[in-house]
Amino acid sequence: MCVFCQHKYQVNVDGTVAAYRLPYLLAGDSVVLKQDSQYYEFFYKQMKPYVHYIPVKADLSDLLDRIQWAKDHDSEVIKVMIVCSFVENLL
Repeated sequence: MCVFCQHKYQVNVDGTVAAYRLPYLLAGDSVVLKQDSQYYEFFYKQMKPYVHYIPVKADLSDLLDRIQWAKDHDSEVIKVMIVCSFVENLL
């Protein structure tokens, strides 16, 4: 298993294109904090905030608040982490 997959929270931030590692983050045992972005992959329309990921503003100004929300709502975060069947259909 990759080292970064061992962390409870994963932040997905785009560069000059959509971050290609998102499906792999979703398939791991972490919850993904996904940056709002103008870039997208073919499967983004199938994803729902707080179901498949925790949304974060494009400028990341609410990142710390979203991490704190995740810490305070652990049972909801665990539900977000159990989305492997969604991701397995994409990979």
